[in-house]
Amino acid sequence: MVLHELGHIKNRDIGKTYLTLAMWATFLAASVIPAFISTAFSDPKLDDVVGVAISSCLWMVIVGLSGLAVLRTREYYADLQASVWDGQLSNLDAVLCDSSSVSHPRWFQYLAFHPTSAHRRNVLADPSLLFHLSIWDALAIGIAARLVIDNIEFAAIAFAPGSSWFFPIWFWSIRALPPLITMSLAVGALGTGIWRGAFASLLRSENAYRKASCLALALMSGYMLITGLYFFEGWLKSVFDSSWLPVLTIAPAKLGFFEGLISTSACLLTFMWIPAAASGWLEVALESRSPRPLVISSVAVAVMLLAGTFASSWFIAGFYVFFSGLMPGHEQLYSDVLVAGSPLLLATTVAWSFTLSARPSPSRNYPAIGKWVFLGDLPAAVPRQAPLQLCKAIAAGIVAGLVFCLFFETIYFRSYLPLGIGRWFGSVWDWCRAWTEETLGNEGYLIPILAAVSQACAAIVAAIQARRLEVLQGLFAAFVAALVISIWYWAFFFVIGSGQPYEGWVVATLGLFQFGTLLAFPAAGIAAFASGQLRKARLGRGKSTKIAFPARSDRDRKLECELSTPFRSLLRRGAIAALCCVVLAGSIARISGLVSSARELARLRASAENGDAEAQDRLGLMYLHGKSIARDDSEALAWFLKAASQGYADAENNVAGMYLAGRGVPRNEQAALSWLRLAAEQGHAAAENNLGQMYLYGVAVPQDDRQALIWCSRAAKKGNADAENNLGMMYYLGREVRQDDATAVYWFRKSAEQGYFKGQSNLGMMYFLGRGMPHDEGQAEQWLLKSAEQGYADAQNNLGLLYARRQTARDDARAVQWFGKSAAQGHAGAQNNLGQMYELGRSLPRDQVQAIAWMRKAADQGLAEARHHLDAACATGLKKACPDAESMSR
Repeated sequence: MVLHELGHIKNRDIGKTYLTLAMWATFLAASVIPAFISTAFSDPKLDDVVGVAISSCLWMVIVGLSGLAVLRTREYYADLQASVWDGQLSNLDAVLCDSSSVSHPRWFQYLAFHPTSAHRRNVLADPSLLFHLSIWDALAIGIAARLVIDNIEFAAIAFAPGSSWFFPIWFWSIRALPPLITMSLAVGALGTGIWRGAFASLLRSENAYRKASCLALALMSGYMLITGLYFFEGWLKSVFDSSWLPVLTIAPAKLGFFEGLISTSACLLTFMWIPAAASGWLEVALESRSPRPLVISSVAVAVMLLAGTFASSWFIAGFYVFFSGLMPGHEQLYSDVLVAGSPLLLATTVAWSFTLSARPSPSRNYPAIGKWVFLGDLPAAVPRQAPLQLCKAIAAGIVAGLVFCLFFETIYFRSYLPLGIGRWFGSVWDWCRAWTEETLGNEGYLIPILAAVSQACAAIVAAIQARRLEVLQGLFAAFVAALVISIWYWAFFFVIGSGQPYEGWVVATLGLFQFGTLLAFPAAGIAAFASGQLRKARLGRGKSTKIAFPARSDRDRKLECELSTPFRSLLRRGAIAALCCVVLAGSIARISGLVSSARELARLRASAENGDAEAQDRLGLMYLHGKSIARDDSEALAWFLKAASQGYADAENNVAGMYLAGRGVPRNEQAALSWLRLAAEQGHAAAENNLGQMYLYGVAVPQDDRQALIWCSRAAKKGNADAENNLGMMYYLGREVRQDDATAVYWFRKSAEQGYFKGQSNLGMMYFLGRGMPHDEGQAEQWLLKSAEQGYADAQNNLGLLYARRQTARDDARAVQWFGKSAAQGHAGAQNNLGQMYELGRSLPRDQVQAIAWMRKAADQGLAEARHHLDAACATGLKKACPDAESMSR
């Protein structure tokens, strides 16, 4: 007993005892008693009595239970100090055992000044119990925090400004600052206990995150409990009083639920981060003389994260209230991402950088564990944590960033790849641009979106590989990926971006990080959860899911960056080095090309401004196709006209094409005809062919096969592939010439051998039909495939027909594939053919709704065969499928 009382002196807790008693007396004298007296002598209403009773009772419960908890806790520490001095735990335990026979009700332990003997014996046996924070403590702090916030807001009403323009700012500040300050203090009060509890859980190989999440939910349950009570109070007042006062009571309570939602999310994430910080710094803490610096720094970072979350949430809410809808759609989206992503980027960067920056001693044998860990010299086995996979996270980030860069380099250099691969990359790139433009209204979002996807992939890979702190390592990998992309991005800025605003590149770089953070954070969380569940499933149901990490000898211990074998390590590093070299070589080549293009553009512009017609025409083509310069149809037409006015045939043909297509100028077929005639009379082959086509199809002139034959023949003799194909069609159809399949094949072949897709398609069909030459399905497939791979819808449909109808080795699967590609481009024949494949169930599940839908699309384009087949199908046994198919086709 003497040692126990001396323990109080050693622990310096006597002052805390008198402070606790003084707070009780002060609260009763200055708050509770005056509140009831003023209520009793002021002719109170029922709702006023209820409000005072609720507040007073809650405060009495909080202050009373908190004070009793303080008095009981000091007894535990005095017992531990006495047992350390005595050196024999059994002596004190025997004394407590003699007094433990007295039984008390369960609720008595919360109202007693001293803990029960049973509880004191449990703490002596396992001092780590003192490290854990009770859920009831968190609940009480949440209740107290909400009451404090309400009192501050009530007191601030007296300072409400009279100015109408300043009132929204004042109201927004009053609704944001009290929760920000109060909840930061609450997290500061709970943070130490959470860190200690997480530390104890890690030493006992328990799940520290589950307890932290429970504490966060308990804190916010207390917070929302008071919000609900105030809402109940407002409802009660509305029953007895129909004036405006209940409205002022209910409205803030509704807003309080919004605050509670933000607070719950923020506290949950913050409280889940504290065990992660404890895990990251566990080895360092075990080797420290005192945990105070680590605890203080961890709690300080947690408070900063929570305060930043609150401030950011209210800032974002205010931004949407005051500024949402003031900008165009795509600019509003970009601003939303910047506003929402900046705080998240800052918070996640602080979270992973603080946690992963711990550097324990390399030996990890814990040679000198501080006595504070077990509150004395009590022996205990320290479990070993899974090593961090920081080097793997770095590798995942580097690879993801380099793959992003390599994708764009491949798009840029796709013309140097094999034809099929290059066209596939081009089609993927065009689809991505079209989807971004259609969905978000601006294809400029494509680069940030692809960068975000790359960062999310890095986060997923790192989270799956990690066995500890998975989400934080995933965020670290995403940051590395964003850093690699930014370095690649800024390399082009410093080389070719000197004339562009510096601020725009900075904002774009921040956008890369913020888009990535918004996507990488949930991706890493989902990947960590899924991989954890899979690992548990692999251990078997009903078995322990804890993963043991046995101690390793010095001989077997390796650096965490090393892999299991030197060969694998060398292979991985070599692959990353090779990827770096490929990206670096591509970037250098691209930068060199851009620099050369910029110089060539400058020289070309100088020549064009000096009146060089060829330079003017080339500059117009660069504006027309957006090559080395932003695409601008009006500027292209202006330069074409300058060159055409000097009689330059190429420019005259290009001006005609601009008028015919309506690019940079309203469509004018007569003007196009005039410019084409000028170019054709100079012997320009493309213009001659284009003029011949206008006569062939009767565009701006009466249809005249004789003139079409004259002009197309002139162009074909000069080797124009399109003219050769047109001449072949005239012989095939017998227009103005005697029908001659052999001559048609001759001209089709000349056109196809130059790589012209229409000539290839027509030559393939001549082989397939056996016209002008023997029937040869192999040659037909070869030429049709060359044309179809260039995206020609007619060739794709014809190739599908070849696979579906050929005499040997019919291939319905490939027929459906090419019918689908052609039908997606709106080819009526392919749509009808695809519908028939659905109707017959050839290489597809038989689906009458899909069949009718595709045939209806073909019929709507005027295809008679599709209309006849559709009418027959809907008139027979497919009446029920026709309405569904009609809505689908629309």
